[in-house]
Amino acid sequence: FAYIRATMGLTGRDDLFDENWKNAKVPKGAYHLFITGQDGARQAQNLMRVCRTPGDLLPVIDVEPRSIDTDIRHEVNRCEIKRFVETIQTEWNVTPIIYTSANAWRVMTDANDNMGCKLWVAHYTNRLQPLLPPGWKDWALWQYTDKGSIPGIAGDVDTNRLLNDDMGLITIGKKEKK
Repeated sequence: FAYIRATMGLTGRDDLFDENWKNAKVPKGAYHLFITGQDGARQAQNLMRVCRTPGDLLPVIDVEPRSIDTDIRHEVNRCEIKRFVETIQTEWNVTPIIYTSANAWRVMTDANDNMGCKLWVAHYTNRLQPLLPPGWKDWALWQYTDKGSIPGIAGDVDTNRLLNDDMGLITIGKKEKK
């Protein structure tokens, strides 16, 4: 499977999205990079405008602080992330996955609320289990290294695990449990 970056913020679009989406010969989904201080519903609309359909896999909102985010307001971020989630639920009738780390979720939201979303956790470690953000008891995807290798791709790549190798956790129309 592959997750392909589609959009960022209100109007940002990955220049390679259309090519990557067309050429992906595996189950695929799109992800959106959440930008602080911007309307969450409009960010979701940006993703839906670029993707038009969600693909095979649940869409993802990538929630992590950027080096330019100097005025992070927890309550505003929680509200806008929730608006993103609700817009995707209403328009595409699916609940997106949240991609984040324990530290990023604390920095961005300071919340114990998973907003009803499954978790794609980023935690680079050799441990048997990742550190989870507050509000989640389990993960669907775990990005465990940025030093992986995949045949046919030059250089290091982010490498992920799927909980119990269960594609139903991330495939649209499959298991609804969180």
